[in-house]
Amino acid sequence: WLDLRLIARVEFETAQLNRFQSLVAAFQPTRFLDCGANFGLYSVLIGQARADLKIEAFEPVDTTRWKLIANLGLNGLIDRVKVHPVALSNAAGQAEIEIDPRSSGVATLSATLEERARRDFARRQTVPLVRLDDYLNLKDERLALKIDVEGHELAALAGMDRTIRDNQCLVQVETRDHTRAAVQAWFMDHGYTALGMIAEDAYYANEPLVTI
Repeated sequence: WLDLRLIARVEFETAQLNRFQSLVAAFQPTRFLDCGANFGLYSVLIGQARADLKIEAFEPVDTTRWKLIANLGLNGLIDRVKVHPVALSNAAGQAEIEIDPRSSGVATLSATLEERARRDFARRQTVPLVRLDDYLNLKDERLALKIDVEGHELAALAGMDRTIRDNQCLVQVETRDHTRAAVQAWFMDHGYTALGMIAEDAYYANEPLVTI
């Protein structure tokens, strides 16, 4: 669904993309973590804008990850983006991710009853789970993170507690109605400042940012 929308040049989350790119320009990160990379929209756009940036793209769903790798190759970024075939969570292990074949962007480890009623989760895949804190040893860096994990954001954040505390971070995180307040409380507890919301996406940083 999203692929076809972009091919037809129909706008998709333009406000969110513009906001994140503006914040990235002000923040000047050294590394970008695309958590829930899907087919690589953010990795490609951020990678094209910042040739000096290290990029880590996390995408556990096989079919989606193949599209991600193809898109990185088509855009000359295959050697600059490290693709990780894992899902971020609060504990290492394995779990079954539910996949709607009609749209790669809605695969989820945390489907609600309402989502199961309206989505066609016709496919499932067992995927490896990792805690970001254990998976990558990141300290004293400038990190930009885009977190889009379809309702699994609280578990993903719990697994990156040390990363969020030990680095200067700019974060865009997609939330749900039932996770939004808890996500904000989590960031406030970690000393972050809220930088507003666009639709379901919330923005946080642990240093002052001035954007145009």
